Amino acid sequence: MAFPTVYFQLFVAPGSIFALDEVVSLGRWLLIMMAIWGGVDVGNLVLSGALKGAGDTRFVMIYSVIAAWGFMVPGVLLITFVLHGGILLLWAWVMTYIMVLAVGYIYRFWTGKWKSIQVLEAPPSILTTAPPVS
Repeated sequence: MAFPTVYFQLFVAPGSIFALDEVVSLGRWLLIMMAIWGGVDVGNLVLSGALKGAGDTRFVMIYSVIAAWGFMVPGVLLITFVLHGGILLLWAWVMTYIMVLAVGYIYRFWTGKWKSIQVLEAPPSILTTAPPVS
């Protein structure tokens, strides 16, 4: 953002316990992370949607659940309760999680495993000759 001070003045009331320069310095980093996060997440939405559209719904579901519960949640708990990290560290961790998702979706798309998924069942065969009459 070109003029963060003007923007962040909206969030600092007169007599606030937070000084404007503190809010601006923290807010700049959060805005940078938000921009990276948003850009990568757009790719996640497109790639996961493409994979699901090609019928690879199981991979997207399983990978998303494993990444969330095996990577993001334990990291957030560790940062919060063990390391007592602040908002910057937490946002950096969640941004890393978004990137981990992107890497998995890109890899799956690149390997082409979605190309061999049969989305529809084969239609039933129609008899071209009449069965013998007994």
